[in-house]
Amino acid sequence: MKLLQQTSFYFLGISFLILVGGVVAMFFVLSYMLDQELDESLKHTREVLNRELAGRDSLPPVLEIMDEKILLHPVGALSEEEVFKDTTLWIEEEESKELEPFRQYIYTERIQGKNYRIALNHSKFETEQLLGTILGLVVGYTAFFLLVINVFNRYLSRRIWSPFFDTIAQMRRFSFSPSHAFVPGNTKIEEFQILDQSLVQMTEKLMKDYQSLKQFSENASHEMQTPLAIIRSQVELLLQQQHAYGMEHLRNIQQAALKLSKLNSSLLMLTRIENRQYTEVEPIRLDQLFLQKIQALEGLLSTKSIEMNPHLAPVTIRANPIMIDILISNLLSNAIKHNFEGGHIAIHLTAGELRMENTGAVLSVSPEKLFERFSKGNEAGRSLGLGLAIVKEICKRYAWEVSYQYANGLHVLLVDLSSSLE
Repeated sequence: MKLLQQTSFYFLGISFLILVGGVVAMFFVLSYMLDQELDESLKHTREVLNRELAGRDSLPPVLEIMDEKILLHPVGALSEEEVFKDTTLWIEEEESKELEPFRQYIYTERIQGKNYRIALNHSKFETEQLLGTILGLVVGYTAFFLLVINVFNRYLSRRIWSPFFDTIAQMRRFSFSPSHAFVPGNTKIEEFQILDQSLVQMTEKLMKDYQSLKQFSENASHEMQTPLAIIRSQVELLLQQQHAYGMEHLRNIQQAALKLSKLNSSLLMLTRIENRQYTEVEPIRLDQLFLQKIQALEGLLSTKSIEMNPHLAPVTIRANPIMIDILISNLLSNAIKHNFEGGHIAIHLTAGELRMENTGAVLSVSPEKLFERFSKGNEAGRSLGLGLAIVKEICKRYAWEVSYQYANGLHVLLVDLSSSLE
């Protein structure tokens, strides 16, 4: 749940509780005030009623005078006790009877020489209607007011928090490229200014650390190439002299130097891909690029007697040409390197999907670890274990889904290209 939504949810919840509490409290207060008003009116009516009853020839048990309904009951002695209470009485209206609320005033009075307990009842129908109307108006107005306040609060919150959202958007776009550096927004809110200043300091430090690390990696890579080249050249000269003594040791040195050189190049390539240094994008015909690579690898394919079966539909994507060249080269070299003598490779390229199948030994590691760095499908092989890691990073760069499965004796690599189709 978003922050503004959660804030609005709490605000509405509290507003609802306040509204309910206020309505309940108002109902009891208004009821009490209206009852007090009715009680005062009944006391005044008592004096008028006593004169009315004193002038009558007879006093029946039930009388109806104006809006009052009077109940008379003879008693033995008078009492100073007075009782006010709510009650309901049956009222005859045309052909039906209905229970109606009344406010009742009970007292004793001596009339025409006899003591009576008199219950003076006044209808509360109009009073309750008035109370309902008042509460309805108050509830409606309050609900409308709270709704307007909530809508205004959401609008105001979005406007106040807009610098924060701008900062978040910038942080999502942040990269070590100068064009994506963090630029603080223009805000007068002190807390957001502090946040922007902290982020500026943090990103500047990250940029400096990244540049230092990048420079160190490039320098280290460059400096390593020179002694590696010298070692390889000297070993080749010694091998050409064909001295039997130490020949095997020289070959081992040559292989180790070659492996170290490849490892250095692969790690440097992987670092450049992760740091998004390949930013140029252009249309690329994948089918044509595959055919070029297959043609360049014909010698290696014939050496291992591997049958190549390309099924390539015309597919154009938008991507960096260097990265796509590396991707296809790694996929093909991986399929050849881990194949049998006399095996076969099948490439199925359609709009939105690349499927590569090749024969080969069963994996010695779990498929989940196949795309990790230095993970080898065959531990006994001479692979560096970085080819598929580079493939995964390139696919990740373009939001392509890459997956592996083993079925019917075939290793199958699937790449979903739908996000970069032209």
